[in-house]
Amino acid sequence: MGKKLVSIIIPAYNAEKYLNECIDSVLRQTMKDIEVIIVNDGSGDNTSEILKHYESLDPRVKVINQVNQGQGTARNSGLNIAGGDAIMFLDSDDYYTEEVVETAYSALKNNHCEIVIFNGSTFWDDDVAITLGKEKYFSLGSEDVNVIRTGVDFLKLTKGRIQSPCLKIYSREFIDKHKIRFLDGGFGEDTYFFYYAFILAERVCYVDYIGYSRRYRTDSTMTSTGVLNIESRIKHFPLLISLLDKLDNGEYRSLVMKQYVYYACLLWIMIHNRCNVTERCELRSMCNEYGLVRIVSENRSDIVTCFFSVFMLLPNFAEAVNIVIAKTARRLLRGKTRFAI
Repeated sequence: MGKKLVSIIIPAYNAEKYLNECIDSVLRQTMKDIEVIIVNDGSGDNTSEILKHYESLDPRVKVINQVNQGQGTARNSGLNIAGGDAIMFLDSDDYYTEEVVETAYSALKNNHCEIVIFNGSTFWDDDVAITLGKEKYFSLGSEDVNVIRTGVDFLKLTKGRIQSPCLKIYSREFIDKHKIRFLDGGFGEDTYFFYYAFILAERVCYVDYIGYSRRYRTDSTMTSTGVLNIESRIKHFPLLISLLDKLDNGEYRSLVMKQYVYYACLLWIMIHNRCNVTERCELRSMCNEYGLVRIVSENRSDIVTCFFSVFMLLPNFAEAVNIVIAKTARRLLRGKTRFAI
């Protein structure tokens, strides 16, 4: 079997309900020179049996079985064996349109890019009814199509709305050169990968093509607001800050820092929307311990960040005020950022 042009990496954990739809969408691609790497991350359902079937059905399918270590580690396992000239990611409960790989790969090569962004649509699946999304996952204009920019320029243009690793194709040479990987285990691993890649990328372009259907469901890691989710993201925050050392441009540093501040504010909202008093107190202490409160208070750059810094610095006895504010504060971040939490 010859060298494949594109490696598509799919982490799968207890994904039996959606896995057939996901894999079938990949195997139907108009581009045939692909390899499909599916990482079974310690599933306890029929995921393993489904993967065995596809592995025997199509030689392009490669399966990795590992104990449960989280989505970031699973994606890294796929990256470690990927042989393609380019890399794409797909979540096991989502699916592709038939021409997305060919469209994205052509743009990557024709424009000599390190990353190409494409678009997607979203829909809710609550196990009772599926509500289809009518809008694109993010909005870029026709004037942005096939325009080469740096990754940070795209951060500025989209205000962080392009965070998902899945709506992109990456040059394998770029990924390997900079040793870009996801954080192992936990939550927020995609945030780290995203900023790592986009801080370093010098040639990024956008193709106006809806090639990805993203499923939102209440029990997914992306929509989860559990304590472990929030804890993990807080603990990873210093690693995000460390990526600023890779930026020499002061304007770019300020732009990325502003996105980090919005992220910290959103975590603060998540904390104060939890009902358990003990959990809130412990998570607030973690925000201080890992520097989130300090980062927000030292980097107030607009009315929104000033607003949040005031409430983040309130003493514990004012927690009732914070809870009331947090119930409605999320709307202040709309249009500012779109983190996958």
